[in-house]
Amino acid sequence: MKQFLSFVLASSAALLTACNDQTTQPRSLADGPSATAAARRDINGDPRPVGGVYVSTNGASGNAIVAFARFENGALEKLGEFNTGGLGIGGGGDPLQSQGSVVVSPNHQRLFVVNAGSNSISTFAIDNGAALHLLGTVSSFGSGPISLAATDTRLFVLNQDNSVASYSIAGTGLPTPLGQLSLGAASDGPSTINASGDGRNVFVTERAAREIAVVALDESG
Repeated sequence: MKQFLSFVLASSAALLTACNDQTTQPRSLADGPSATAAARRDINGDPRPVGGVYVSTNGASGNAIVAFARFENGALEKLGEFNTGGLGIGGGGDPLQSQGSVVVSPNHQRLFVVNAGSNSISTFAIDNGAALHLLGTVSSFGSGPISLAATDTRLFVLNQDNSVASYSIAGTGLPTPLGQLSLGAASDGPSTINASGDGRNVFVTERAAREIAVVALDESG
């Protein structure tokens, strides 16, 4: 998963630092070897966005996604803030102590974000390559969701209580729960979840235990 390490606009960099969250860029239809310069400009000749950058506010009184349109030269243009329908936990520094609290599906059509303060996952449809439309929320089936991983058909969430939940994202609606599993004591320090490309194995970093937990999934998830 790609992570933006620098921004053209200083204000955007400050926002990313304050939120301490991962950003992920979807590709629009203009990306790829068949794209032309004309396809990346509108009818007025102005540049079209080629993707998006997304940051979670993790606000305790109401979580939101701050969305930016990304242009070919790397410039960003703020599109707005989109409420997730859930709560963050606030705080400074690195309150979630994780990576992947915001992820985009491999087909770049949906965005998922954790709501650590309300134990839920929000799903957004990505409109016109960058703008967002909230589809709704589902339970994280644990306490304090902190990290997500997405494959073509599966979504996985890691909770602070060291539990993992899996979902189907094969359709166009909200994720459908498939199963839950406890990985042991929360004192192991769960941090970040990732998945193999085929969705058959899930990996969880355990900071305090200095281990990586490996979970195998059957065909049903």
